[in-house]
Amino acid sequence: MPVKGVIQMKKTLILIFVCTLSLVFCLNSCSGHFTGTAAEADTPSPLARLLTLSEWDARGGGDGLEFLPGGTGVSGGAPFAWTEDVGAVTLRFFPEGFAGRTTEAAVYTGAGTGRLTLSCGGMEYAPSMLCAASRDAAEEAEPAEAQPTAEELLGREAADLALQFLGWKYKYGGSTPETGFDCSGFVCYIYGQLGYKLERVANDQAKQGAAVEPEDIQPGDLIAFHTSGKYVGHVGLYVGSGYYIHAMGEAYGVVLTSLENGYSQREYDVRRIIGCEELIISPPDG
Repeated sequence: MPVKGVIQMKKTLILIFVCTLSLVFCLNSCSGHFTGTAAEADTPSPLARLLTLSEWDARGGGDGLEFLPGGTGVSGGAPFAWTEDVGAVTLRFFPEGFAGRTTEAAVYTGAGTGRLTLSCGGMEYAPSMLCAASRDAAEEAEPAEAQPTAEELLGREAADLALQFLGWKYKYGGSTPETGFDCSGFVCYIYGQLGYKLERVANDQAKQGAAVEPEDIQPGDLIAFHTSGKYVGHVGLYVGSGYYIHAMGEAYGVVLTSLENGYSQREYDVRRIIGCEELIISPPDG
């Protein structure tokens, strides 16, 4: 073969090799194979997890807000975009053309109550999953049932306190806000703030307090999940409306989960810590 033909063939082979590498790179990129750095960048922040955990109902009536992952949302059929800014969020609505209008909003828990509220454009919103059941209960309750017991009030206080840590970071072995929490450390901290001392390990916590039937669960109760046979490897705290709060893992932090969620379908026990005198270490503040 002439030298010129050999050179041309080498160039062709090199071109084919380069194209093949490019194609492989593109396929890997499109199929979702990212480096650790890229994956970390896609991890939602605590505020983003809080905003997207539920639709937000307008207090007093009106269109609610639904925050979707990726910085978009819907309110009364009108789309909006949202961005975070150090604990606050900026919403840009687009009902009147592309330019839209910008509204500042802030999420707060309320002093000492832990009741989540989002203030936006002069209106206040609350997560629908937490307020729907309370509305139904208020409508159905009879006057004689209107006054909760001291234990029920303290249980609600435990739930309210726990809700203040939504989105908090997970830390294996952690049991304080400064370090972060694992599941047993989280409930240990919450009950400790109310004057109750729990064991540090989930399986031991599941033996404390009084056993309660699942249908009698109330805010402030401990939920103990059987992760291997009868062994309890995970715990959470019931907050009402069919939801419990727990430190789920490094990828999630402290989150709310429905008892109808797939994970929750495994066997679990309910323990009532509030009111158990042998666990009281000091009277709760206030």
